[in-house]
Amino acid sequence: MPRTRIERIAREEKPDIADTALRLGKFFKTRAAFWMTIQTRFDLETTEDVLAPQIRKIASCEAA
Repeated sequence: MPRTRIERIAREEKPDIADTALRLGKFFKTRAAFWMTIQTRFDLETTEDVLAPQIRKIASCEAA
């Protein structure tokens, strides 16, 4: 993996997620989906922290 890719990941810049997941999967002998899931959870939790006040204001749909 190129040093620049690792540096971008360390700086929390958005790398090419699928490409990185495939490479990590190959290196660690895991599925790429494992790494994609970790990234997706991180993205959701990070975004939720930022948007929580706005999300709380959204009214939920009531079932009929």
